[in-house]
Amino acid sequence: MEPLAEFLSGISPGRLFEDPRSVQSNVYFFFLGVFTIAFVVGLVFSIGADRIARGHRVHRALFYRYGAWAAWLGGTGIALVGLRYANVPMFSKRVWSLLDLLVLLTVVGHFTWYRLKHYPAEIENYREQERLRRFVPTPRRARKRR
Repeated sequence: MEPLAEFLSGISPGRLFEDPRSVQSNVYFFFLGVFTIAFVVGLVFSIGADRIARGHRVHRALFYRYGAWAAWLGGTGIALVGLRYANVPMFSKRVWSLLDLLVLLTVVGHFTWYRLKHYPAEIENYREQERLRRFVPTPRRARKRR
């Protein structure tokens, strides 16, 4: 029963909103790792979207959109953890770190939802447009009469 009480006291609102001066937990190293991975992967995807997608416009849009989100949220998380270790006084760095992690997980959830619901229809539409572009001849322009 004591471990449960200790866990519940660790996530209580009073503990989340206090701003201690020294770092007491190694959980921030885990947060830093997650945010760094999100930042690096997001930068690679958003900057190199054209190269990674190889001309596929649907994939290029996905890489750019979700890469930008991941890069911004990862960079914000790195800054928050850095402020935590620098002991900068700020309104509850714990809450900001948790909110940033929750938003990052929300973006991952949105990508999963998009991938399952909308992506198949967009890919089918893209393939049909590419098929028409390749095999249906385009009309020539009418020549000007003299």
